[in-house]
Amino acid sequence: MRLLLITVGSRGDAEPYQALADTLAEGGHQVEFFLQPEHSFPAKKQVTLHPLPFSTSDFYRYAGNPRYGQDHENPRVKFVGVVAEVVSQLVLPLMEDVSKLRVGI
Repeated sequence: MRLLLITVGSRGDAEPYQALADTLAEGGHQVEFFLQPEHSFPAKKQVTLHPLPFSTSDFYRYAGNPRYGQDHENPRVKFVGVVAEVVSQLVLPLMEDVSKLRVGI
């Protein structure tokens, strides 16, 4: 099976996905893995690394000052603002490149 993984965030966010990519590759699966370049690792043969065009500092720039949810008393709503900011500013602009891989088709 050919799989697509995308992770955005700190090293602590990336490492579990690296372990998942390795485990999937060891199981014979082909993995297309998008991650920030400073989190790259020696990939297994079946893992194709695709460096994202932004760094962890870019991530924290958007995550550290989200436009939405910061005035809400519920911390979960504040976190949703962080996720919305990262997805809209960093991940969605990459969807054309991701869709060219035609994973699963």
